[in-house]
Amino acid sequence: MGYETENYKRWQETLEAAQKIRSIIPSNVELHQFTFNNRVDTASSEKLFLSEGSTDFNTIISFIKHKNFNKAIIISDGNPTEGSYAVQNEWPFDTKIFTAGIGQISSGIDLAINNVTYQPVAYLDDENKIEIQIRVENLPNMSTLKLDYYINDKLIQQKKQNMYPGSYNQNINLTHINKQVGLNKLRIVAQTIEGEANILNNTYTFVQNVLDSKMKIGIFSGMPAYDSKFVSLLLQQVEDFEVLHYTEKRNGQFYNQTNLNAIEELDVFILIGFPGKYTLSNTMNRILNILRQKQPALLVFMNQYSDQQKLLQLRPWLPYEQLPAKIKAMDVIINHPLSSSINPLLYIYDEKERNQEFWSKAPPIRIEYAGGKLKDNVQTLLSGSGSRNEFPLILLSEQQNYRSLSFNGEGFWKWHFLLQDRKQISTAYQKFLVALLRWANDRTKLKPVTLVSEQNVVDLGESVQITGYIYDNSFQPVKDGELAVNAEWNKQTFSLEVKNDSTGSYLIDFMPPGEGKYTITAKGYREGIELGSDKLEIEVIPVEKEFIHINQNVNFLKKLAEMGNGFYVNASDIDSLRSVLIQQDAVTLRDRVIDIWYHPVLLTMIIVLITTEWIMRKRLGLV
Repeated sequence: MGYETENYKRWQETLEAAQKIRSIIPSNVELHQFTFNNRVDTASSEKLFLSEGSTDFNTIISFIKHKNFNKAIIISDGNPTEGSYAVQNEWPFDTKIFTAGIGQISSGIDLAINNVTYQPVAYLDDENKIEIQIRVENLPNMSTLKLDYYINDKLIQQKKQNMYPGSYNQNINLTHINKQVGLNKLRIVAQTIEGEANILNNTYTFVQNVLDSKMKIGIFSGMPAYDSKFVSLLLQQVEDFEVLHYTEKRNGQFYNQTNLNAIEELDVFILIGFPGKYTLSNTMNRILNILRQKQPALLVFMNQYSDQQKLLQLRPWLPYEQLPAKIKAMDVIINHPLSSSINPLLYIYDEKERNQEFWSKAPPIRIEYAGGKLKDNVQTLLSGSGSRNEFPLILLSEQQNYRSLSFNGEGFWKWHFLLQDRKQISTAYQKFLVALLRWANDRTKLKPVTLVSEQNVVDLGESVQITGYIYDNSFQPVKDGELAVNAEWNKQTFSLEVKNDSTGSYLIDFMPPGEGKYTITAKGYREGIELGSDKLEIEVIPVEKEFIHINQNVNFLKKLAEMGNGFYVNASDIDSLRSVLIQQDAVTLRDRVIDIWYHPVLLTMIIVLITTEWIMRKRLGLV
C-alpha cells in the first residue's frame, strides 16, 4: 500500500521487507515473488511493482494451495477489500505460512467514508437517494463535517453536519434528480479535518446507470409450467426489467392477473405454450392488435401446450413461412454452437472457457415440433440432434420493423436449475435470456462491426476484455478480416492490441492506465476495404475502499499464520524470520521422506506475496 504521512511510506516499508527477505534467503533456496490483489502476478526479483485493484485473500490462498510451495511469506496489512476469507482451523496442505504486517498499529484522528448505499440502475427524472456511511475515530473536539457531491466531475451539492467528539458511525442522506441518461460517475468527498491521520478514505466514487425507463415485459403461459416459472423468476431479478406474468386457467382467464390494460405498454411479449387450448379469441385479438400497431419484440416458446391452429395467427411475426408440424415428443442433444457460430449472443461470458463449459453442459431439450419453412433473414442460433437428424431450437428473425425469437421445445429451465452446482456457469441461462431480450428490444439493425463487453464499469487495476465481430453483406462472419481498435481517454488516443482467434472473433484485452471514461472505437476491414465501425464506453473508477482502513489487522494476520503452522511478525522485525528461512526442512513426497537440502531438484520454494494498492504510484510518486 502506498499511503504516506509525514514520516511514513508504506510502499517503502514493503520494499524494505522484501529486500530483507531476499538478503537472508540461502543461495540454494529458490525464491519466487508475486504481488496480489484480486489476482496474482509474477514480480521480478530486480523490481517489484505496485499492484492495483482490491485485495482478495481467497485469491492468494487458492494460489498457494495450487502451487503447494514449501513456505510462503505474505506481506500485507491484512485488510481484505473484496470478498471475505474465513480462516480455517486446520491447513490441510504442506505449505507453511508466515505473515509480515505493514501499516500502523495505533489509530489517530480519522474521518472515513466507509460505504455508500445506492441503486446501480436509476431512471431519468426520478429522485435519486443515496445513504453515506461515515466513520469518525478519536475526534477530540466538536467539528463540522463538510460533504461535496459530484456527478460527472461537476459539483452539484454541498452539505454540512455537526460532528461530536469520540468514535462512532453516522449515516447521512443526499438526494438529487437524475438528468442525464447513461453511465454517471458519482463522487462523494468529505473535506479534511484538522489532524486527520488518513485523508485517502475521504473519497468514495461509484457509477450509476441512468435509463429512460424500465423494459416492460409480459409473459403469457398457456398452462403453469417450469419454463414459464423460471423465465419469470430470472427476469424479475433484473434491475431494469418490469415483468408481468399471465398464466392461463382452463376457462381462458388468468390466475394472477385480471386487468389486461397494462399489456398496451409492453416492450416485449414472451409467449410460452401460448396461445394454448383455452386461450380466448378476444385475448388473442388484443395481443394481435398490439403486435400490428406497436411492433413490440416477440419471443415464442413452442411446446406441448401450444395450440398449432392459433399459432398460425402469429405467423407474420414468427420466423416461419410455414409452421413446423407436430411430432412425437423426443429429446435432442444440444449441438455445441461455438464451433460453427460467432454470434455474440452465444458468448455469454467474457471468458471463452466458461462459454465452452456452459454449451457443453446444457441439458437436452424435448421437442414436439419439427420441419417447417423459414423466412428470409432468419438465423438458426442454436440447434440440437436426435434420431440422426438436426433440429433448430432457437431462431432469430430480423424483419424491417421488429425482431422476434422462437424457442422450439421445453426444458430450457433445466439450463438454470441443473447447473446451480457449477458456480462458473450458474448464471448463464439468465444472462443468455437477458441478452436475447435486449437484442430483440433493440430496433437498430445488426451492424457489420460489433463490439461486446460484459464490463462497462471496472475498478482501476482490472483488465478489460472486449470481443469484436466482423460480418459481411450476408451477415456471415469474416474470419480473414482486420479490426483496428482505439481507446480515447483523458484527451489521448492510443491503439489497442487485437488478437484474431481464427473463428471470426477479435479479442481485445487491455489495462486502463487511469480512472475516467474510455471510448473504445473499432473499424473492420477486409482486403483494405472498410466494412463498418462500432464503439462502446467504459467507466474506470478508483478503488478507494483500499484506503478505508490503513491500520494493520493484526488479529487476522496472526490467525492466517497460525492456520499455516507459521507465525506473524511486524514488517519492521522481518529479521526474526531468518531462523525459519535457513533451517533444514524435510518434506514427504510420494510417501518417502527426502532431505531437501541434499537434493537440488527439490529445493525449498519460498514465495513472497505483497499486497499493494494502486493510487499512490501517481499521487505520491513512491515508485
